[in-house]
Amino acid sequence: MALHRSLWFRRLGLLALGVGLCAGVVNLLQCFTPELPACSYRCAAAEPRCPDEYECRSDEYCHLKGTTEACPYTQDLLPPPVRDLSGLGFDLARPPDLSPSDAGPGPG
Repeated sequence: MALHRSLWFRRLGLLALGVGLCAGVVNLLQCFTPELPACSYRCAAAEPRCPDEYECRSDEYCHLKGTTEACPYTQDLLPPPVRDLSGLGFDLARPPDLSPSDAGPGPG
């Protein structure tokens, strides 16, 4: 009789564990709803130009479908121009001679 009761509790425990795990998985699947930004991608040169939830518009950015917001980005994504240092008044090509003027030939 004790063996029969122990087996019944074990099966009940496994059933409760299975139901709990299934409920947890279903609960986690319902929670996943990421917030997508209105625009955060540049349009690609080739198709597909944007991710599935986005569309490419005239400003060359991918906008979330159904939104009317403008992107806060500018089109100029190039780095600033390199500064030309050739107009400096001194020549950096040859270092000055730093040897003392009274130095004679070394020993030997």
